[in-house]
Amino acid sequence: MGKKGLADWANLAEHSGPGAPHSLRRRLVMTTLAIAMVQFFYWFGLHNWLFKAGERPQTLPTRDFAVASIAAPTLAALKEATYKPVTLPHTECCDTGYRALRFYVDLPEVPAQGLDVIPLMGNDNLMIVLNGLILRLDGRIELDRITYHGNNRTITLAPAGVLRQGENEFVLVVARSVVPYFDMSRPVIGAHEEIRPKVAKRAWLLDGYRDQAIAVGLVISLLALVLLLRSNHRAYALWLFLLVAIWTTRDIYFRWVDPPISPQWRLWTYFALTTALPVAWLNFANVWTGRPWSWLAPVSGLAWLTAAGAFGYLIVLRSENGYDASSSLSNVFGIVMGAFALVRFLWHLLRVPDQRYWEVALFLLLITLMGMEFLWQWMWSISTGNVTNTLPILLIAFVAAFLSRNVRLFRSMNDINALLKEQLAAREKELAEQYARQGELLRRETLLEERRRLMGEMHDGIGGQLVSLMHANRHKAMSAPELNEALTAVAEELRLVIDSLDTVGSSVGTALANYRRRIEPRLKAAGITLRWSNELDTDTPGQGPREVLHVCRIVQEAVTNALKHSGCTEIQLALSEDPDSRRLKIRMADNGRGLPPATEPGSGHGQRSMRERAEALGGTLAVTSDSNGTEVVLEVPLTGL
Repeated sequence: MGKKGLADWANLAEHSGPGAPHSLRRRLVMTTLAIAMVQFFYWFGLHNWLFKAGERPQTLPTRDFAVASIAAPTLAALKEATYKPVTLPHTECCDTGYRALRFYVDLPEVPAQGLDVIPLMGNDNLMIVLNGLILRLDGRIELDRITYHGNNRTITLAPAGVLRQGENEFVLVVARSVVPYFDMSRPVIGAHEEIRPKVAKRAWLLDGYRDQAIAVGLVISLLALVLLLRSNHRAYALWLFLLVAIWTTRDIYFRWVDPPISPQWRLWTYFALTTALPVAWLNFANVWTGRPWSWLAPVSGLAWLTAAGAFGYLIVLRSENGYDASSSLSNVFGIVMGAFALVRFLWHLLRVPDQRYWEVALFLLLITLMGMEFLWQWMWSISTGNVTNTLPILLIAFVAAFLSRNVRLFRSMNDINALLKEQLAAREKELAEQYARQGELLRRETLLEERRRLMGEMHDGIGGQLVSLMHANRHKAMSAPELNEALTAVAEELRLVIDSLDTVGSSVGTALANYRRRIEPRLKAAGITLRWSNELDTDTPGQGPREVLHVCRIVQEAVTNALKHSGCTEIQLALSEDPDSRRLKIRMADNGRGLPPATEPGSGHGQRSMRERAEALGGTLAVTSDSNGTEVVLEVPLTGL
């Protein structure tokens, strides 16, 4: 222990009054109890309650996994891909680019609420394709301008409209810009009502909790900065500020999906932040002891600068095998810094009779979690998640402990704080009431607007049709088959209005897939074959319900005309996109006898309605007809949807 340490402990025993010979034993017992209680509370309380995965949901069987390397993340490239069977978990190495994981899910019947899909794949960004339709693509997946949405794992809903009874083909397209590994595990797929409740806690940890942790980090950073400027404990406040700032920046790194730097420098930032974190913890522990080693900060800082320079050389200048070498260096660096922190901490405990039992226990818990994290990364290339999940709580505990020991600094402000608290409470109450009134007004206005729109649609279209049908039925002006056909058309119109308010119907591709699912049996019963083609590279997100309704009504009018008047045996419905002009093209064609003369009742009104809807979308409608059939081509700008 050394003469100085023995002198400290002897001095403590000498000045402890009655029972001084037992003071050392008492402090050892108290420290041990605090360590045991903190470890027990974490592993059997906090970890199990907050961080441990809950009940495993019942998933659907997946089969026939196969992987392909593709040149581009497009539907056309997927059609040309050559797949090789694989067994999951599987890792593709050692080139960047695109990989496609294909598998199948068999459905005895389509779930009414659809399926939840959770891909478990290491990637920079991800595209999910279901039955030839792009189901999910956030941001950009092209390597030269990629966004990093793959860092934020989310649940994707596969709506019932794009599923089918029997075999369903899923393709997960992943992109890697710098990291040369594609780690693939079996995806979690199951009924929406089964998956979503049982993974809610895990989804919150991966999404909402991380945002809340960033908010906590920013608040603690601000508090540490205030302490740095106003407190006498400058070194403690400095390293607390750096520690929290580095950790919060690292969390922001994962949430920032479109940073203004190259992929190489972005990866360098990751390793620089990851290795800076244990350096900050080491120096924070050093100043926490109250007797910091003056040489530790410059030496550890120089070591970090050396490591950061090595990362720059390996990743930016010498990209070949740069990730593997940087990852190994980062793990070894973290283990070494963690070992130094443990040695520094134990050295302090053996030499100084410290009575900060709970802070000692918190430090040992943190060192345990960091050691496990770097060891797991080094040995098995996986993250325990314990440090990321626990750090906000530990930082709050350290700040609370520091403030509790220095409460005298704030006692002179008690009266002012009481007054400010009273004023703040009154102001918060006033603002809360004002926000509540504004929120209620906004909610009512939104509801009234939707009601007005829906009532207008129903009054102009469905209401008028129903009145006419009632009149015709009352006066026997229509036969039963004619009345049944007219009522079917009204039901289709009502379904389109309802779909326009549905979140699933907010995408043109998905809405038309729903329409196809409804109309195909009717066409088949009439002896008409529907030829469906979808060549859209993206699912054109961001459409409003009114725009989707316009497109669906144009398609419905064209198909209905062909069904009623053309005498055709085949209808073609093709969706495509012009990447240069960013225009959506929908082509509808039949092999019937062509349109009737324009003088016949009804034929002119339908075309005028279709053209007006196309013009409302900023697009064009072209109708051509001859004895071989009729072709209707709708072109609208994607930016208008």
